[in-house]
Amino acid sequence: MEVKNEIFRAYKERRALANSLQDVGHAIGRLDRIMMAMAGIVFVFIALSIVGIDYSKALASVYTVGIAAAFIFKETAGNVFDAIIMVFCTHPYDTGDRVIMDKKFIINLRRSSNQFENATVQFGWKTPPEKLDALEEKMNLWLQTDEQRRFEPGTACVIQSLVNQQYIEITLGMTHREN
Repeated sequence: MEVKNEIFRAYKERRALANSLQDVGHAIGRLDRIMMAMAGIVFVFIALSIVGIDYSKALASVYTVGIAAAFIFKETAGNVFDAIIMVFCTHPYDTGDRVIMDKKFIINLRRSSNQFENATVQFGWKTPPEKLDALEEKMNLWLQTDEQRRFEPGTACVIQSLVNQQYIEITLGMTHREN
């Protein structure tokens, strides 16, 4: 059961990583379009000068429109540059990630994939495994019939420890879609 859970967790992590890379790929694609447009404009001017067309007189009339456009697009260009710096230099996490700091390490809980919540529950140490299995089945049934579809059907019920032959500590976990 533990091997199955680890394989399932690794698959979910791989899927979340693929989604993150897709988001970064989308940002790089937009940046590529902007750079290609700028390179195309430079290429047109170089081609016109090679062919021998004097474009300076034609540009003089367009200059006034260019100056007006510079005032209009100044803020946009600044925002694009700031976004490029943030995405590629100063922002090591995906948008929407929740980072928990505990003085020693950082746990990155991705918002792009579903969250997994767990709770530790104590049962009498003589509780038979059949009752625990029945509890897990009832939890799965409840998750499948959730009207708002906040939860993924499937739970994890893992025995953690037996404490002084008094009670069993069990971790119950379920996957949900909301933060």
